[in-house]
Amino acid sequence: MKSRLCAPLCWASTNASPNPSNGAAQRFRFNGNIATIPPRTKKAVQLFFQQSALIGARYGVLEGDGDQVRTINFKDKAEIAAKKAGLVKAIKAWIKHKGG
Repeated sequence: MKSRLCAPLCWASTNASPNPSNGAAQRFRFNGNIATIPPRTKKAVQLFFQQSALIGARYGVLEGDGDQVRTINFKDKAEIAAKKAGLVKAIKAWIKHKGG
């Protein structure tokens, strides 16, 4: 299921690329971290958007009310498909925010 998330993350911009860190978390970067997929979860996938509070909008998918981090939770492939458009909008907003 995690591999299904990599495609929309990279698709949002040809400049957004995965950056594996020692086989632990899958990270996606554009002028800083966009998002991280932690490896711990087995039955679902949680995507952490570092500093996504800076882009303001939630695009119908970003959850949380912390000072910086927002998350998106995916329980199955259908939920990935359902949230793909919001995910792509959030990534594009981050890239625009970072000058891309």
